[in-house]
Amino acid sequence: MSKDKKASKKYFFWLIAGFAVALILRLVLLPYGNHNDLITNTGWSEWIYIHGPRGFYENKMWIYDSPTQLPLVNLIYYFNYIIFGKSLAVIALIREFFTTTNLFPQIAKVWVNFETLFGWTYYSTTPYMTGHVLAMKVIPVISDIAIGLVIYLIGSKFVTRRKAAFTALLYLFIPFSFYISSLWGQYDQLPALALLVSFYLIYLFGEGKSKFKYLFIPLSVICYVVAVEVKPTVIFTAPFFLYYVLRQKPKILDIIASALTGLGLYYVTTIPFTAGNVLNYTLNTIIPKVMFAGRNVLATQVFNFWEIVSPIRYSSTIYLILGIKAINWGYIFLILLNALAIFIVAKKNDIKTMLLGLFITAGGGIIFATGMLDRYYFAGLVIFLVLTMFYKKTLLLWLGAAVLFSINIFTSWGYPVNLQLHDIFWTNYPLVRLLSFVQVTIFIAAVVICLRYLKAFRSR
Repeated sequence: MSKDKKASKKYFFWLIAGFAVALILRLVLLPYGNHNDLITNTGWSEWIYIHGPRGFYENKMWIYDSPTQLPLVNLIYYFNYIIFGKSLAVIALIREFFTTTNLFPQIAKVWVNFETLFGWTYYSTTPYMTGHVLAMKVIPVISDIAIGLVIYLIGSKFVTRRKAAFTALLYLFIPFSFYISSLWGQYDQLPALALLVSFYLIYLFGEGKSKFKYLFIPLSVICYVVAVEVKPTVIFTAPFFLYYVLRQKPKILDIIASALTGLGLYYVTTIPFTAGNVLNYTLNTIIPKVMFAGRNVLATQVFNFWEIVSPIRYSSTIYLILGIKAINWGYIFLILLNALAIFIVAKKNDIKTMLLGLFITAGGGIIFATGMLDRYYFAGLVIFLVLTMFYKKTLLLWLGAAVLFSINIFTSWGYPVNLQLHDIFWTNYPLVRLLSFVQVTIFIAAVVICLRYLKAFRSR
């Protein structure tokens, strides 16, 4: 065997080992943490499993909070109950094997205790089984690993396998990634993954090297709708998304098919919740619960522009700057960010400009829009990390942004040190303003460096 083949086998062994360890780490952490948000989501999961989706949004009797998310997310929560049930069935089957064959009696005893804890013991003071709570974290964990894989695939295609592997493993072992998925149990990983894949599919369509390219835009729209339904702030990228699709010059039939695919997906995920018209139900029932659920504040515990302006939670519909409401300033920023992203891609249509435009809109939207929450910058950071493979001198900036984001989400929750840490930290207005200023500065600096790099590249 040649040295190159030996080196290649060794490389892939360590890469696979890295992914395996990252997965095992997340699985080991599953029983820990469990934010109050996760418990609330578990309640929605159980309700849909017992009663079905119909009447879910109209129900007034909730142990914790009432629904505040779009239909697809709630169907995913319902699916998590199925994961719980199937897992319990497998565990019971293994227990039955141990007890009927009388093999390994000590292991059988431990396994029986595990089954009791997983499937028949309430988690803490909640009315939900421990296994159900843990099952709610499965999809975020799978999404975590999938993000690492997509980072590696993009890096392998456009830079080097070594850099791709380093970047993918950096993501998988950066603490904020498994803090949000395995401990917190939030779903920020899934929309970040879907958003990245959506834009990458559009790029591949424009590249035109695959005989399956006709599928790429409809698949991209499916991914984009999934991302929006799971995390509505993804809509900040919509103008850029639409432009980028048209930039690839698809046929009119491709556009119509893709539009119908997106609308069809939303219809399919929403119709189980209503016996009436999906459009009316969306406008009159879903949107008021999802979009207008008391988020008219400048910011909620997030290092962004509005925490610099005022860490005090003023109303974004009342607070004025130069006579303009803060919420309208947020819309102005979003328009400008999308305009910049479109301008960049209009000048040069390649993978680098696409990723930069996506970072400007997805990351910049959280930095400059009002009403943002601590975890929302997650997708921006993932795209920022992918950018570091293409633009020199941005990796240190990303590490700085990642550290700040880690501090952000830790101080918003406090686990495992002090769950009331947010009450202490976020009233320290000078410190909050300083860290927010640094995060905003890093975003601007990263964009400027990338733009300078593109300008220097074109001038050669």
